Amino acid sequence: MFGASVIFLFASLAFVAPLDRSYNLEIYEEQATRKETVQEISPGELQVKGHQDIFYPTYDRLFVSYEAGRNGYVASYVFQGANNRNIQYLPPVLLKLIVG
Repeated sequence: MFGASVIFLFASLAFVAPLDRSYNLEIYEEQATRKETVQEISPGELQVKGHQDIFYPTYDRLFVSYEAGRNGYVASYVFQGANNRNIQYLPPVLLKLIVG
């Protein structure tokens, strides 16, 4: 069901590794990485888990982890400023209230 390929895009490098009824995706860019696993848990139903790490020229960092499947989509993030100061963190419940 899943295929495999290695793709070079500008300064990006992407790997897709097929497994039994699932695949792993890894994307490496100059200032960001993304790793994701997609698994078919039943015919036509997918479970997605992953995270993304983004580094900014100001030495700030944004880390996002996410999961999607039967129970919907859940994401959490942490923005960390230079010198390991946590600048902002909002729990998912508060984010849902803000959006409506």
